[in-house]
Amino acid sequence: MSSTNDSRAYFQSIQSYFLERTGRGLMLSSRDLELMIGWCQSGVAMQVVCRGIDQAVDALREAPRDLHAIRRFVEPRVAPAAAPVFVEPRPEPVAQQDVWGVALETAVAARQQAGRPEIAASFLEVSRRIREASDAGADPWTVLYDLDDFVVRDVFERLSEDERRLIDLEIEGRHGAHLSMMNAETREQTMLESRRRALRDRWEIPSLAE
Repeated sequence: MSSTNDSRAYFQSIQSYFLERTGRGLMLSSRDLELMIGWCQSGVAMQVVCRGIDQAVDALREAPRDLHAIRRFVEPRVAPAAAPVFVEPRPEPVAQQDVWGVALETAVAARQQAGRPEIAASFLEVSRRIREASDAGADPWTVLYDLDDFVVRDVFERLSEDERRLIDLEIEGRHGAHLSMMNAETREQTMLESRRRALRDRWEIPSLAE
């Protein structure tokens, strides 16, 4: 993400999602700005930062007040290619086969426990893709992040038109004018992350990449 407009949209999108999840506006300190610039320049996807925000909100007793407070929830999710951003030691890597096995168990359980056929159908396809990617020796984290996005898009599209409209109206109400200020790519990613949260809140849809 190199252009000024893309960088601005990246920052605005993370700020907007931080506000949505914490109920607090994000006033960037110099260290927060430096941290976010580092993430942006190193290609850390917005979805990775948003997942870190989600995890921090769920794990901490009090909602985080700034980006530095969520740093430890974001950085372990970043691929080794982005390692120069980080100064703290990374945890020991988990064996790829263990990652695939846990992901497959999660997908199978989600299908079996799904309260709606739309969700069961998505995780049936996810299980197939996990087995296929594992057999092909693919990088698990890249595949699992992509499959998490697939589940959100697939389940959302399978919902009724009224259900989709209601979810999007809720999201637009929370983000307000910020959405109209984003470029198309960042707006799409913001909607994806917000829809992910909405589906999780309604039907406890799990993440494969956690």
